[in-house]
Amino acid sequence: MHYKSTLPTKMKFDIIRNERRRISERCNEDDKAVVHNYKFNKTLSANGYPSWFINKTQRRITNDRTTQPRENNNQEFFYMRLPFINDKINWMIKKIFREEDIPVRFITKISL
Repeated sequence: MHYKSTLPTKMKFDIIRNERRRISERCNEDDKAVVHNYKFNKTLSANGYPSWFINKTQRRITNDRTTQPRENNNQEFFYMRLPFINDKINWMIKKIFREEDIPVRFITKISL
C-alpha cells in the first residue's frame, strides 16, 4: 500500500502497527525480528512513506488503558456513512459537528 493511496492516514498507521506487532509475536528470536523490521522499513520507504511516519510506527506499543471512563461514555452517537475523500476533508467535517456539539461517529467504506 503506497503512502499516497486514498486510504485514511490512521488506517495506514494501524495496518503498519499491526504488521509490526505480528513481526514481534512471530519472531522467536530478537535478531530475526530486527531483520524483519529492517526489511519492512525498506519496503515502506520504497512505497513512499516518509521517515517520520516510519519512526512513529516503531514506537513501543503499550496496552495500558485508563480505567477512568471518558466523559462521553454514556452519550448516544449518531452514525453517518461518508465516502473517504482525504484526511483534510474528513477532519473539516468532523470539526463542524464537534463545534456544534453533535456527537457523531463516521463510518467509512473503503474498497481495497
